Amino acid sequence: NCTEFRRKYRFMLPEYQVHEEEKNFTLAYSILAHDRIQQLALLLSAIYTPYNVYCLHIDAKSAPATKLAATAISECFDNVFMATRMERVIYAHVSRLEADLNCFKDLLDFQPQQYRWKYLINLCGQVRPLRTNMEIIEQMKHLKNTNLILGCKAHDKLTLRRTQVVYRLENATDPSQPAKMRETDIEHPPPPYNMTINKSLAYNFFTRDFIDWVIYKTNKSKALLEWSRDTYSPDEQYWMTLNNEPDAPGGKPGFQCWTLVRYIKWMYKVDQKECLGEHLINHGICVFNTSALFSFTKRNELFVNKLDIRYDVDVVHCLRSWLDERRRGGNKEGNPRREPLLPPWLS
Repeated sequence: NCTEFRRKYRFMLPEYQVHEEEKNFTLAYSILAHDRIQQLALLLSAIYTPYNVYCLHIDAKSAPATKLAATAISECFDNVFMATRMERVIYAHVSRLEADLNCFKDLLDFQPQQYRWKYLINLCGQVRPLRTNMEIIEQMKHLKNTNLILGCKAHDKLTLRRTQVVYRLENATDPSQPAKMRETDIEHPPPPYNMTINKSLAYNFFTRDFIDWVIYKTNKSKALLEWSRDTYSPDEQYWMTLNNEPDAPGGKPGFQCWTLVRYIKWMYKVDQKECLGEHLINHGICVFNTSALFSFTKRNELFVNKLDIRYDVDVVHCLRSWLDERRRGGNKEGNPRREPLLPPWLS
């Protein structure tokens, strides 16, 4: 029952203020989910507007019930769809990058003209927005048609370790054992086109022209993808490497150690009070609880990672209520709109 689903998860409440800019500045979202369909529904409802477009990629390893539920959700909306190809996603394997690329291509090919998006944002199911749709649009406009892809020179040593030797996938077909990437002592060949490999993050903000260039207009992206198949976590090198190419639309050669994409706390610099006891770390990242809520209100980033309803559902609902208040246009003194920031390289 789509009507009941939209009501239960609070999709586009009637009291929300909708600005003309939201109707004319379409965003595309690629969402990667593995399981916990309720968490996916809560994320989608928090970022949904009828003026954006959303691609859902469900891990091919997920239970059939998860895939069926996600498909049912997508069928409730004209602007939400399932990726045409689902990958069996393995941590630190190229399949993680391919899952994004599948959705990116589908979003480019999505035909209705009213959904011709200007920026693409890729997310995972444990992310939540820290801004309203209008505030996100205002920030995108301040990027002035450039990509926002994090890349810090301090990460160079980590990148070398991940790309100078060959990595092999272990336990790829044995469901009783976790599949993982194993380092070998085989030297990896140099990257194609004399590219400089740069460490970045998997989640970024991309212009439409950049994604069109990656998917359809350059051989560099395809060559880099093939070269990356036996490296470690290519999703964290691919985007910054291409963004540094001189002919990349919206790109900026050099390092951009500045981002507004996601608020993350890594285990080596974490305040444990804001994390979740025995569930403190997930792949080296803090899983936040309700004690982090006040800090969320002070952050400049547009999204936060990670929140998990299995351990603390209150933090998800409280954050949503805080955003709903702004979307209604109320409580302006205690909950003001956040002003967009100009990236350092554009100021």
